[in-house]
Amino acid sequence: MRKNYLLKLFFLFLILPLSAMSQNIKFKGKVADPQGSPLSDVLITLEGTEVTAITDRLGAFEIKASAGQVLVVTLDGYTTVKVQADAKAVSNIVLKTSIKNHFDLLYGTIDRSKNLQSVSQVENVDLVKAPVNNLRNAMTGRLTGLYILGSTGNPIFDASTLTLRGTTPSIMIDGVFRDYLSMAPEEIESITVLKDGLSTALLGQRGANGIVSVKTRKGSIGKLEVSLKAQAGVQTPIGFQKPLEASQWAILFNEAMVNDGSAPVYTNADIEAYKNGSDPLGHPNVNWFNTLLEPNSAYSRYNLYASGGTRSARYFTSVDYLSNDGLFKTDAVNPYNTNTNFTRAAIRSNVEADLNKSLTLGLGIFARVQSGNEPGTSSDNIFTALYNTPNNAYPEFVRADSLGTSADYQNNLWGLSTRSGYTQRYNRDLSFDVSLRKSLDEVTKGLWVKASGTYNTTLQEITNRNKTYAAYQRIVNPTTSAVTYQQYASNGQLGNPSAIVSTISRNIYFDFMAGYDKTWDDHELNLFMIANTQSVVSGASNLPYNYNLIGTRANYAYKNKYLAELAISYSGHNMYAPGNRYGFFPAVGLGWVLSEERFMENAKVWLNNFKIRGTYGHNGNNNVGYYVYNQYYGSGSGYMIGSGATTVSGITMGSLANPNISWEKANKFNIGFDAALVDNKISVSFDYYNNKYYDLAQVRGKNSALLGDDFPNENIGKRRYYGLELDVTYQGKVNEFNYFISGNFSTQNSKLTYFDEVNQPYEWMWRTGQRVGQTFGYLADGFYNTDAEAAANASTEGYVPRAGDIKYVDLNKDGVINFLDQTSLLSNKPLYFYGANLGLSWKGFDVSVLLQGAANRRANISGNTAFAFSNNGKGQAWPINMERWTPETANTAEYPRLSISNSSHSQALSSFWIKRADYLRLKNAEIGYTLPRAFTSKIKLSMIRFFVNGQNLLTSSMLDYQDPEGYSALYPMQRVINGGINVKF
Repeated sequence: MRKNYLLKLFFLFLILPLSAMSQNIKFKGKVADPQGSPLSDVLITLEGTEVTAITDRLGAFEIKASAGQVLVVTLDGYTTVKVQADAKAVSNIVLKTSIKNHFDLLYGTIDRSKNLQSVSQVENVDLVKAPVNNLRNAMTGRLTGLYILGSTGNPIFDASTLTLRGTTPSIMIDGVFRDYLSMAPEEIESITVLKDGLSTALLGQRGANGIVSVKTRKGSIGKLEVSLKAQAGVQTPIGFQKPLEASQWAILFNEAMVNDGSAPVYTNADIEAYKNGSDPLGHPNVNWFNTLLEPNSAYSRYNLYASGGTRSARYFTSVDYLSNDGLFKTDAVNPYNTNTNFTRAAIRSNVEADLNKSLTLGLGIFARVQSGNEPGTSSDNIFTALYNTPNNAYPEFVRADSLGTSADYQNNLWGLSTRSGYTQRYNRDLSFDVSLRKSLDEVTKGLWVKASGTYNTTLQEITNRNKTYAAYQRIVNPTTSAVTYQQYASNGQLGNPSAIVSTISRNIYFDFMAGYDKTWDDHELNLFMIANTQSVVSGASNLPYNYNLIGTRANYAYKNKYLAELAISYSGHNMYAPGNRYGFFPAVGLGWVLSEERFMENAKVWLNNFKIRGTYGHNGNNNVGYYVYNQYYGSGSGYMIGSGATTVSGITMGSLANPNISWEKANKFNIGFDAALVDNKISVSFDYYNNKYYDLAQVRGKNSALLGDDFPNENIGKRRYYGLELDVTYQGKVNEFNYFISGNFSTQNSKLTYFDEVNQPYEWMWRTGQRVGQTFGYLADGFYNTDAEAAANASTEGYVPRAGDIKYVDLNKDGVINFLDQTSLLSNKPLYFYGANLGLSWKGFDVSVLLQGAANRRANISGNTAFAFSNNGKGQAWPINMERWTPETANTAEYPRLSISNSSHSQALSSFWIKRADYLRLKNAEIGYTLPRAFTSKIKLSMIRFFVNGQNLLTSSMLDYQDPEGYSALYPMQRVINGGINVKF
């Protein structure tokens, strides 16, 4: 027994040192990304203990552990990895970039599996593919519920209109209302569209129309990354119909004159001279579009950013410069630029610093200078003149450098473009953001507070330096053939600015937030509170718009399968009368994660997540004028008084005041589901919404003009917006070949449920019950094919129709076509819009394609880009006018008979001019190649990528002679072909 005891004691003393040694093994390792670049500030934690280590700038670390223990390796932006403490395993740890699995909501983020709000989100990786001036154009086709309509290619005003579930959303940048969407996409982390009543409940009176929320990039823990991107491209106008040549114009003009009962103006000899160009001064055939416009224009952008940080400080800084030229040709004799041009220089810096373990300071600076230049008479005026000036109006020059013109026009298009001076637009924006976040874990774990403030200022200046120019009409004496010149206007000097319009705006915002996050057993609770105030002054003479709000939100999850969210805010605005400025705005959401239920166990093989969610919220829309609850008086017509007939200024009453005016209101219902299938390769999101807007500000239709004053807006209107949204994504991988396809589909429908309209005698005239924005006019029923047919049908008041005129339906059967026969022209069916995003990558190659389109869409094709001889017979004629009605083309005609003096009948707004404008567009495509890491590492670079991309590349539309989006714009839409290089250090 004694020997056995001594033997056990001997082995015990032998094992104890060995055990102690095994727990104090020093493991050395390195952490890198998939490309082999070392990662600094990676946190390595010995699982179940407080033992930690952090990698240095070379990615190296040391940690003591027992063999077999687990090391947890974490770094923001990368997938967390667990590694057993083994010399070989820790020697080279690789962290992969994590896939973003959360939404950037208002004032925070949430895991997608727990989200109840209706939101859509687009990330930086997609935004940077679009060669555009404005982020609005980069979002097109990528977000459900958000309909984006491009309307112009003017580089100064290159911004599309946004419609979110039927209304115009507000823009927020980093949680503050400010519309700075002319930014570099490299600055943006994500853009989130907040669509339902719950997602905007904490905005009170400013949440009803939804929000486009932009989150700018912040620094992250890791080594310094410097990125330089340079790109340049060529822009070409699209959907740009060209006018008829002079000989064709003259033939059609003669026909129009004969149709009106007049003699032809142009002889066969005139027409032949226009055609063969034998008399360019007397019979000009000037293609003004080619004379004034370049076939393409230049686009370029350069971006440099630096990002990185440690656990004590993170930073992101970006510098960007953009230049976008217009289409107008210039004259070398001018010492100044007369082309349309837009430039933007911007800098952004976001810095976070941990002042101690619980206190974080955030600083943000954004500065932007935008400059625009255009001809003195403006780009739009030049295009209007182009559409109203036929090729035979006058020669470009009548002698040497003397501009041509005629008595009918008295100007010259080349003079308008190059000799009318120039107009400069200057915008300067500055934003300063500061925040302090304090963790109160020492008080209660999970408790925190944060205070933030932002100061924004904008200066806008418009400088007009216009000048006059002389143009000459060449007059040939028919008897002597002597030539004389009639001068119109004179050559002026470009002097001091004729007008400078300056506007200074200021936007000051402060908020205080507090939050508490608690998890226990099967419960998770997140509480949030906010109080904020904002003061906005637009223009030096205006009083400030002041907004105040306090709100709170609570999120609760039980076993991660029963979800609830409650939010409420109390907000007010000083533009309403005292005592009528504040209101409550509550919202609630419920969710059920069915995939976590036991009865769904068998489905987990293919169904990874399935969640049903529903929300209901009450929001407000601050649609109010300038202190409209007060009665104002202004200067009126003067009058004479006294024996000396002295003139005295009069005073007139402004619009009637409305002391009861209030904010517009909306009750918003949303129900949907989210699903993830087949190892999360497929994700599906579906929403149905039904939003009821009421107390909309409108002027009563039944008001009487006998009062002699303008009536005010009142809270009387009602509307309903409803629709469906579907988003489906599939992503997969086969060896080194990665691919994905994502599709989204949305419908938008609306109904005007109450509108205080004038008493209409017939139901078809009612506006109430129609879609919002309905167009009213006559119903067209083809053409009259004979004068007898025209005489036998209802006649238009004040006009006797003839063969070739449009035939209108006499809805009330009274034998007269007038306003009583006008009815709705647009379908009350919903608008459909969609997008499909496809991408693949293999080794260093990557390809992405974005298709985008809309259906059940109508366009009113009329005006000087469709009608022949507008501008009192002096306008252009177009290819569509060649399809006019004649006795020989009665069965195939697509345009009414030509007329000059009697064109108003057929040009009245009617269903004839309402055309289908459905379209499918290859909105964006990009091809890129990244050089192998083995090569770039040798020249001390982390990445070199070459790319070619394009915007508005191809379009399929039923409007084959005009662009389906920009048909109503003066400046045409642009196709962009762009290429560049991205180098990272």
